[in-house]
Amino acid sequence: MRLLDRKIYAVAGGVCAPEKKVVYGIKISKADSDPFSSVSYTDDSAGFSPSYGNNGNFIDNGWSKRFPFSKIKPCVLKNGKVSYYLNPNDFSKTSGGYDANLDGTDGDVMIEFPKIWYSFSQDENYYYIKYSNRPGDGFSDFAMSYKGSVREKFYIGAYLSCILDGKLRCVSGQAPIYKKSTSELRTFAQANGSGYELLSWNKLILLQVLFAVRFKSIDGQSALGKGNSDSTDVFLSGTSNQKGMNYGSQLPNEAVKFCGLEDFWGGFSVLIDGLVLNANGSGGTSTSSVAISDGNFNDTASGYTVVKKLEGKYSGYVSAIQATNQLGFFAAGASGSTSTYFCDSFGGYYLPTLRFPHYGGYLSCKQDCGPFHLRMVSGATEGGFYSSGRLMYCP
Repeated sequence: MRLLDRKIYAVAGGVCAPEKKVVYGIKISKADSDPFSSVSYTDDSAGFSPSYGNNGNFIDNGWSKRFPFSKIKPCVLKNGKVSYYLNPNDFSKTSGGYDANLDGTDGDVMIEFPKIWYSFSQDENYYYIKYSNRPGDGFSDFAMSYKGSVREKFYIGAYLSCILDGKLRCVSGQAPIYKKSTSELRTFAQANGSGYELLSWNKLILLQVLFAVRFKSIDGQSALGKGNSDSTDVFLSGTSNQKGMNYGSQLPNEAVKFCGLEDFWGGFSVLIDGLVLNANGSGGTSTSSVAISDGNFNDTASGYTVVKKLEGKYSGYVSAIQATNQLGFFAAGASGSTSTYFCDSFGGYYLPTLRFPHYGGYLSCKQDCGPFHLRMVSGATEGGFYSSGRLMYCP
């Protein structure tokens, strides 16, 4: 066994066995438009049963004990340091059973993610999407990278963010900020100090991978829940504090929760940093390109790396994806619907300008909300009416 495939843990009275390398994955049939039957488990997840929302009575099917879900932890984070961890079943309590302070005094309510590798590939018939607790051929640590350095963990806000004292914060009991631009929210996030940012593209790809594998589906609303997608009611953050790490129902006005992240879709659309679409051609059909960055985010894509030249205009419901480690579920075709293929829409190839993504769908989107929904906003200083943000921290 190679050294990088071993991790020895010292314990009282001796040393425990090396942590086993695992690879969990799915393959998605390109020919099958059904978002459930098209997906099959591969590698170490072969034979597993998926999690599902079960209309408010979440069915785990063993995934909470598997990597990385067994290591994803809610916490209160202040100035880049964990103040304390939270009870994953009830965020109002610490992991030790004491009352937690979620009003911001002790820090922001965040979700801690461990180091994860993932991979995308495809052939004529299938997309292959996998993740692992170890590196391997074709696997990427892109999600763990920040400003060119691979980190051991990162943190994402448990709620849609608010603004307190000129900073983007993640605290319970607040109305989410909205009608702000990527540029504005980035500035508010960075006001917290070094390492604090608006949720970035490389982290979003990983979340989408974890969702697709755990739920063995590319229809998020059916697999987990509708989210607050057919309502004009704005929820205060923390409405699902006592609903565990994952929650969803088929009611159209309940917050959905994945990996401890409340309003993972629906509610407000989340502005994402670190990716731009440069739509130079009319309708995005000429010299369009996609550029990405793992840090040093800015309004002009200065220093970003072009990773794809686009030959066509993809606007509609996603039916095909780029399936690369840097672009993941970014659309490569849009002939689907709310009930076929990826069940979420992609839009934004309209104006010859830099365009920035917002994710997940928002109030009143109804069926057009989910883990693969992506829209492109015209410019970093433009914010949609329902655009919000989510704080992240990279140590």
